[in-house]
Amino acid sequence: MNSSVPPPNSRLWEYTFPSFLLGISLIKLPQTTLKILFSRPFDLLFFNRWSDEWFHQIWQLVSLKEQPEEKRLTASGAKGTVIELGPGFGPSLEFYDKSRVSHIYLVEPNYSLHDRLRESIEKYGWQAKTTIVACGIEDDAGLSRAGVPKAGVDTVVSIQVLCSVPTPETIIPALYRRLKSGGELRIYEHILSHEETTRKLQKIYDFVWPYPFGGCRLVRPTDKLLVDEEFMGFSGTSSGWRDVVLDKVKGESKYSCIPCFYGVLTKA
Repeated sequence: MNSSVPPPNSRLWEYTFPSFLLGISLIKLPQTTLKILFSRPFDLLFFNRWSDEWFHQIWQLVSLKEQPEEKRLTASGAKGTVIELGPGFGPSLEFYDKSRVSHIYLVEPNYSLHDRLRESIEKYGWQAKTTIVACGIEDDAGLSRAGVPKAGVDTVVSIQVLCSVPTPETIIPALYRRLKSGGELRIYEHILSHEETTRKLQKIYDFVWPYPFGGCRLVRPTDKLLVDEEFMGFSGTSSGWRDVVLDKVKGESKYSCIPCFYGVLTKA
């Protein structure tokens, strides 16, 4: 038997796993609504604030899953001045090397996650080397106010975030421009599947998936976008990546509806 092909029950689980997570989101919906209603009812009038809290409630359960080795590798190799996109509760802070990192700008627009993020900063001893940036990576003015460098950054870390940025065609190339020559974009992201049936299922799930999961898109081909010269703005220029080392997550089924890849892209 070909070991790369999982048994039928395993394939069924891969195909239905997003529906399991959507089920969790529905369970958390009444709890989220009641919490906002009794603590800050005015937020019910603003979908973004309400959905941020919904995502917070969901993520408290989903993030309990053990972190894969590839996520640890993504953070542990960072050095110098670091921008981390969407750190959430801050699980990656456990993996950064204090002897190699001078400062980390934690760009997290979801205020509902900030208390837990501060707890992680204290837990892992990063108080002197971190800044929480309360805006999205697309907010240039907000980034500037927080002191995030516009250029010359040593490392940008993105762990399951590029799937949810609102305008990838502008944000992803902008990350490249913030890096210094030799700087690294270190990523762990989920992508549009390379398997035909799985892609079709992803497109079905994606009709509702972004609402509970912070704008996340299951159908974004981030692995291809990062090396697309026209998309990145490299065409007709001397710009580009000096090295690209990307790989799929070890042991992951090709039928996964949330397939991930990780690696390092080094600026020329």
